[in-house]
Amino acid sequence: MATHDVNVVPAMADRVYVLLRGGEIVAQGPPRDVFQDPGMLRRSNIEPPVLAELFQRLEEQGIALGRPLTVEEAARAIAAWTSKRAAGRGTGELGPLFQPARPGEVAEA
Repeated sequence: MATHDVNVVPAMADRVYVLLRGGEIVAQGPPRDVFQDPGMLRRSNIEPPVLAELFQRLEEQGIALGRPLTVEEAARAIAAWTSKRAAGRGTGELGPLFQPARPGEVAEA
């Protein structure tokens, strides 16, 4: 199977190959390994899975939750992180986790 829809690949393939124009293989392996590098996918003209992009950006903000491949894995990672945060506050409630950024600002968690 060949596809550019990387969001369906983990459910359909145990091994993936990333090819450049002309057929050069630039990455191969299980989707979990290959999709860890959204930059490499972009350089290969493949839009990275939205979850890989999201969790890479979270990591850049200091929130390392791994790189889930599925919505279910992402939900579990976020739930575990928010539970830890709530437990650290001692109240069991987080309050708002997201404050929208004003134009020109970066959102704070």
